[in-house]
Amino acid sequence: MTVKVHLYMRHQKTDVEALLDSGATENFINQRTIDLLHIGTRSLPQPREVRNVDGTHNQAGSITRYCNLWIRQGPKNIKMGFYVANLGHN
Repeated sequence: MTVKVHLYMRHQKTDVEALLDSGATENFINQRTIDLLHIGTRSLPQPREVRNVDGTHNQAGSITRYCNLWIRQGPKNIKMGFYVANLGHN
């Protein structure tokens, strides 16, 4: 399922579609979105292995970067970590 979300950066706002996956074990953000919106990332202390839903290794390899984003739902603001991954067309 996808939902439209508003992303607010320093002096701009953009609307994007987010994929909601109730089976995902973590939060992920696509490398293309990082590049397009110039979101800063940090290196992970240790790479994280990625497996696809069928148990195979993801062809993009291990995850080596992450970013923190502020998520707002109603009056609540929460800082959440997102692993940078190649999510295909999503």
